Amino acid sequence: MFNSEDSITRLYNAMRNGDPAAAEQLSELIYSSLCRRAHNLLGTERHDAVVTTRGLVNEAYARLAGNLPAIQDRKHLLSLITKKMREILVDWARQRQAACRAGVVRSLDDENMREAEAVGLKGQHCLTLVEILEIDQALSRLAEQHPDWAELLELRYFGGLTVEETAEQMGLSRSVADRTAKRGVAELAKILGRPAGS
Repeated sequence: MFNSEDSITRLYNAMRNGDPAAAEQLSELIYSSLCRRAHNLLGTERHDAVVTTRGLVNEAYARLAGNLPAIQDRKHLLSLITKKMREILVDWARQRQAACRAGVVRSLDDENMREAEAVGLKGQHCLTLVEILEIDQALSRLAEQHPDWAELLELRYFGGLTVEETAEQMGLSRSVADRTAKRGVAELAKILGRPAGS
């Protein structure tokens, strides 16, 4: 997890006000945590992948730095970075799909694997480019009706967070996070036109 919430918020706001030293300090403070999350997100079972852990973090950080919105706290910053990582992976998947390459790019842990199987994905510990695009579109549709469910699943699929980290990020108990994930996964299955639990 990130260190001192006050330090992160203070440094981010200083960076927003143009302080280059604050930008460097913030980067040093959160970089290793972001790399761990990106590594969890990308996994080790990628084939012919162009996106690397550090590349994903650097690109997400650069995109965020290009347009610095106000943040409330560390959790808000993590949500913004997760959205940027999702954008990057979806952009990359679209580019790769256009080149007709559907290689495996997203490794799943056992918990995410059960969720992926519940929405009818391949049954391997990886998501393909096509599946990344399908999940992105389905999450966008889910967010129209159930933004909390979509946010939770976005943190799981695109943020690389564990169930415990997701619960903490959203201020939920683990049991509420589990129930929310199950509801969200069931709704994602409907959106994807797949039988739940297949």
